[in-house]
Amino acid sequence: MSDKKISPRKTRNTAANEARHAANVALVAALGIPAATSEHLKLRRDGKGNTYQVTTTKRVRESKLLRKAERGRQRTAELIIREVKARSEDAAIEAELAETVR
Repeated sequence: MSDKKISPRKTRNTAANEARHAANVALVAALGIPAATSEHLKLRRDGKGNTYQVTTTKRVRESKLLRKAERGRQRTAELIIREVKARSEDAAIEAELAETVR
């Protein structure tokens, strides 16, 4: 067995990463974001050198789920802002046209 020492920095960083992961798991559960998996095609070789495709499934991490949810919220907010601006411009144009028609 080796008596290799673990540096205090590595211990501190590992503890910080674990705390961040625990916070992300709690936040995902609180927001009700469903768990997700990703599927990828990988090329593998058999003993004879022939290649074939394999579909691999992997669980999506909580931090990625949070980023995707945040991007979705930002897109929705930007869409609402654009719609409100367009409606206000339309109202201003209508008011201007009504004024010139009189």
